[in-house]
Amino acid sequence: MMKLRGTILPLLFPAVVFFLFSPVSGASSSLQEEVNFYFVKMDEAFARIVESGAVKSTSLRSAERFFIREMRKNLAYNTFIRTNSKGLVISEVIRGQKVERPMRDISNQKWFRMVSQKKEAYYSLIRDQEKGRYYLFWARPILKRGNRFIGSVLLKIDLWDSFHEFSSSIFTPFLIKLGRKSLFSNKWEEGATGIEKPLTVQGIDRISIVYSSERAPATAVEPKETSTKAVTVADTEKEKKADKPAKEKRGASGILVVLLVILILGIAGASFMLIAWMRRRAFLKHLDEEETI
Repeated sequence: MMKLRGTILPLLFPAVVFFLFSPVSGASSSLQEEVNFYFVKMDEAFARIVESGAVKSTSLRSAERFFIREMRKNLAYNTFIRTNSKGLVISEVIRGQKVERPMRDISNQKWFRMVSQKKEAYYSLIRDQEKGRYYLFWARPILKRGNRFIGSVLLKIDLWDSFHEFSSSIFTPFLIKLGRKSLFSNKWEEGATGIEKPLTVQGIDRISIVYSSERAPATAVEPKETSTKAVTVADTEKEKKADKPAKEKRGASGILVVLLVILILGIAGASFMLIAWMRRRAFLKHLDEEETI
């Protein structure tokens, strides 16, 4: 039992810490905290993708199928690019397009140099001039035993789609601003006012959220009305407290009556059976005496 308890507690501790300190678990969490937490979880998901066995294997097809499955789970994922240790693109998976293995050299690009040399994650933001879309530009190294660099994975995340996915369960109107530009609107009316708070999204310097205060303004109440309501509530509570023991007493009395009736019936039944047994015994005794005579 002690061994089992020592095994379970380390597994439960991270879950308890996550529940207590995650922004979305608290009822008072703000939209700012929820958005920040959303992108933190997205970064953690990307780290798990890079750490998967399919990506670390030498099979290109298994990794490409894995990337496609992850795209189906998260509609904001736009592109996966996998390179080898020398900076050659060995797989390129773009949403809605055929998987390619272009083998082009990107070893001179800034993100690859940083990922391959420092073996750290890289975060940036790019803009597609033709489509007018912004993409999170995240990259991570593929490391094997001994911290050996064997390649990298680049992920392009459609920024607008990511906020669209986030807002699917949010009913509060809000506006996302990228610098001074309005990037995404969720039920936000033009000309509306609200509080603006900065967001922390990996790879973006200036991004903020605008939303109205979630707390409704307090309404003024006249002193007389307040006192009257307070007295009414207090009287009601007293009546409930006074009525509760009476109900409990009636309930207890009813139970005692039922038990008493059952006891009386039991005694009567036992008495009847005893009398019948005694009469039968006397009758048999009388027959024995007649046969003896």
